[in-house]
Amino acid sequence: MLLNLLPRWNLSVLTDRYTEVLWAINLSIAVRIAGNFILIFIHPRFLHHIFNAAFSLVSIIPIAVLISIFPFSFSAVTGPWLDKLLKIALFIALAGTIISVIVHLVKFLGRTFRPGD
Repeated sequence: MLLNLLPRWNLSVLTDRYTEVLWAINLSIAVRIAGNFILIFIHPRFLHHIFNAAFSLVSIIPIAVLISIFPFSFSAVTGPWLDKLLKIALFIALAGTIISVIVHLVKFLGRTFRPGD
């Protein structure tokens, strides 16, 4: 996977801590691949919502790890403003992902308890 090869490219914006976040990113990608593979064969609407809730829930992990470790340093290229902007973007992504979990769980519950689907 391309993300696993980035440390070999010696990019100036990646810190040595980048490899510490790869497990979380790989986990999220693996869960999405496995879940979508299952959805190819079994796809009732209520299952779609619970899988999307699970995908979003698992996506919280790499976002939170990226926020806590923050393996980027754009200060040499652009100054510290881009690092701050990226951290803000990660917090916004985290909030949006949490909202996504809630929305898909509500949709799942609505489909589960509605007759005829």
